[in-house]
Amino acid sequence: MDIKKVLSLTEARKNIFKIVADIEKEGVSYGFTERGKIKAVLMPANEFESWRETLAVMKEFPDLDKSIAEARKDWQNKNYISLDHILAREGYVLADKPKAKYASNIVKPKSGKLSLRPKRRR
Repeated sequence: MDIKKVLSLTEARKNIFKIVADIEKEGVSYGFTERGKIKAVLMPANEFESWRETLAVMKEFPDLDKSIAEARKDWQNKNYISLDHILAREGYVLADKPKAKYASNIVKPKSGKLSLRPKRRR
């Protein structure tokens, strides 16, 4: 994070609405000092949420870069199995793909009730 603006807590308290408007407009982060040391940082909410999500992913998957590299290598070497194969192995029955393709339309008949009818192919 690039803290471009640093203010004392006293100065920040006086100008909090201006600071928040500045952060929203420019995406700038502010550092707030007490006795010359930065004690807190104010940043845009969307940037904060992005950081939180990134930290959560890094905690859950500490070797994510390594895992991604391995997955890419496996993909390039065709070292994987298809979803159809996994489903079949787990006992799911895969339906044959239909030969004819149909699209349905919602048709409002004279009775005023909606019904579904197959669209005729031309």
